[in-house]
Amino acid sequence: MVERNGGVTRWPALDQAVLALYVYGADRATAHDRLQEVLAHLHAMPGSAPLVSRTYTIAGAQFTPDPLTDGPRWYASVGVAVRPEKGIG
Repeated sequence: MVERNGGVTRWPALDQAVLALYVYGADRATAHDRLQEVLAHLHAMPGSAPLVSRTYTIAGAQFTPDPLTDGPRWYASVGVAVRPEKGIG
C-alpha cells in the first residue's frame, strides 16, 4: 500500500511528496523482499521516469506487523520530487 502522508507542493515548479510504503507478505522474509523491490524501483525512477527528478529515503525498512491481523508487514518512507513537464505553469 502506498500512501501520501506529507510533503510540500510548490506549484508549478515542484512537488515534494512523502510516501509511506506498507508491504505485506505471506511471511516476514517475503514481505521484506517485496519492500526491497519496491524501494529499488522507486530509487531507479529519477532519469527514467520523465517527471521524477529525485527520490530519497526518509525512514528505512522497519518491521511493523499489521495492527489488525498481526500479519507480516514492513514499512518505509520515501521522498519523491516531481517536476512538471516543460511549458506547464
